[in-house]
Amino acid sequence: MVDLEAIIDDYLHVIVRTRPWTKQREEELLLAFCEWFYEQPAASHAITAVLPATTEQYAQAVGLESAEHDELNTAFYTLFLWAEQQYAVPHNPFSADLVA
Repeated sequence: MVDLEAIIDDYLHVIVRTRPWTKQREEELLLAFCEWFYEQPAASHAITAVLPATTEQYAQAVGLESAEHDELNTAFYTLFLWAEQQYAVPHNPFSADLVA
């Protein structure tokens, strides 16, 4: 099991060097989600427990606007893409969601 918070931390350390212009916004989005996610009853801390339906629940719970929800899903798409390359996750559940 790969811990969500640990993988986000590793990912942010990489993008600060490779894409510093996106780091601050992605960090805000991902860490705010992570804080909410860990507060959920019986929530798994595994990254594989995060799905597009989970971000939808979060968006509704905290009142994210559509554009912010799209930004969050894009951040998770990129995080999962990186995690796939690191062999930390078997697939990217956000890839089909963003291809349209």
